[in-house]
Amino acid sequence: MIFLPVARKIICPLIAPAFLIIFLLYNPCSAQDKEETYDISLVKTAELGSKNKVSEIEGKKVLTESYTVKEGEHLWQILREKDLLKKRNLVELLSILKKLNGSLGNIDMIHPGDKIVIPLAISPVGTASAVSEETPPETIPLQALKDIDMDEYVVKKGDSVIKVVEDLYGMSDRDLYNGYLDQLKKLNPSIKDLNNVYPGQKIRLPIYSAKVVRLPIMPNEPVSEQMTEAQKENIKLTGNQLGEIFTLIGEQWLHTGEHFFPLKTGGELKLNAESYPIIDLRTGKKVIVDLYNDLPEKMGNLITSNWDNYCIVHLEGKDDLKQAFDRTVILCGYKKVYGPGEQLASGGEIPLTIAADRIIEIDQESSPKKKSIVAINFCNEGIQRTPAMIVNYLKSSGVEVIDYPPLKASGEIPDKALDVREIIGDRYSLVETLLTLTGKNFSKNVELPVYQSKKADLNLIIKADFSTNIGGRDYIIDLSGLGQDIIGLLKEHQFMVHSFSKEKAPYDIVTGTLDFLGVKYESKSHQFFSAERQESKNIILNIKGISFKDNASKNIFATSLKLPKELVYLLNLNGYSVLQLPVDAATSNGDQNN
Repeated sequence: MIFLPVARKIICPLIAPAFLIIFLLYNPCSAQDKEETYDISLVKTAELGSKNKVSEIEGKKVLTESYTVKEGEHLWQILREKDLLKKRNLVELLSILKKLNGSLGNIDMIHPGDKIVIPLAISPVGTASAVSEETPPETIPLQALKDIDMDEYVVKKGDSVIKVVEDLYGMSDRDLYNGYLDQLKKLNPSIKDLNNVYPGQKIRLPIYSAKVVRLPIMPNEPVSEQMTEAQKENIKLTGNQLGEIFTLIGEQWLHTGEHFFPLKTGGELKLNAESYPIIDLRTGKKVIVDLYNDLPEKMGNLITSNWDNYCIVHLEGKDDLKQAFDRTVILCGYKKVYGPGEQLASGGEIPLTIAADRIIEIDQESSPKKKSIVAINFCNEGIQRTPAMIVNYLKSSGVEVIDYPPLKASGEIPDKALDVREIIGDRYSLVETLLTLTGKNFSKNVELPVYQSKKADLNLIIKADFSTNIGGRDYIIDLSGLGQDIIGLLKEHQFMVHSFSKEKAPYDIVTGTLDFLGVKYESKSHQFFSAERQESKNIILNIKGISFKDNASKNIFATSLKLPKELVYLLNLNGYSVLQLPVDAATSNGDQNN
């Protein structure tokens, strides 16, 4: 018999690894450990629930259970939890399992929600043997391995090669050392020392197997090699940049002096902080950064086995800053990390749509004050950074923006640089401002003769709050509350009249006045980008307001929200002059036609 490398998908827990088939075909138990048989006829009727059924397959009675796969489960785990891998003829179990689940097509691959039928007990019919004779597995020549697709086992924290093999296959020491390790070395020529592997490393595992037909898999990635001097120089720079980013996030980067690790068994381990900096997280967790990927596995295991709050990330020579950051941040235990193309919405009076190269969501309990979201962008030369004053505003809203490398810029805005007009006063002041901005010639508190008899003995004069003439026709804006009979009489005499009730809020007065004057406007939530760059690296601020053009074609943005000067400045940068409406109008129109 030879060894056959077989794909095993560790990264996705929902895909049953192919080694299940092999494990079931190659039963590590001795031939004397025959299956414990069951007499189906002795099963109490009360035990047969709606999910249970007795079927006859391959001359045997099989007690089955219908099972719905849950998220995170894979087939071998389900069988093990139901105690079906102990004292069982595994060849027979696999054969019946496949026959019961023929509709699935590939029993190696199950997903949440799939319904599978599990054989709980197998009993002979009549005098048929309850135990099938094991057939020797089909062997494949070593030279045929080049035509077989392979995945790798991904090393986890605390793993060693021998421990992995023993846990997966229950292999005896005789089988392990008589040929197996030699075959493993041939398939992993870049691993110089099988006792020195690290988390994240991928290993090709040869296991006893019959020929297996498998689905296509992703191509293998090369295993990391020892760093060159040039790579070490680059990683040193990358480490410094990594430290700056985590410091900006609000974590401590410990990279000077030495780290001491007292051991439970006595003695201590000492690491040079320059080669093995530590990220001291606000949660109490600590991440050792193995910059040059030269921390021996046994030394790392000593630390992590003695100190539960420590973990180790191993960088590789080919890593750039993004790759090094991704390797590291995954171990920090943040609530969630979003990658490129993923967005995060943040509510509030001014909702935000956050996009960045990486977004970190931090647990509220561990974040200082309000800072719970960190948006990180890796900025090449020429990419505009978020203005400092906008960064300050976003920080007050709980969003930390890190454009790396940062550029020094003042976050102060001189008040005289802001283009904002605040409406102070009553509704009359607001209408007067709108008439002025739109370039209308108007009169205030004017008396208008509406009717005069021929004998001049009957005159009707009405006092109008605002009067203007558009296209040769008189327009009246009424805020005092003219009666409907008077308004009807004015319209009979060709006056255009718009009357606001006293309950109307400033927001409604703006839209009503612009409608009446025939001025186009937008009264929706407007989107403003925090910086002049692509949307995938930007934060969108959704600000409610009314936009229109004044008589000089300048953009006006009228809003009832009390905007801080940082956002006034942002609107100014986007070409808007801000008209600050009275704050009590903020909720006057519900969602403001949003």
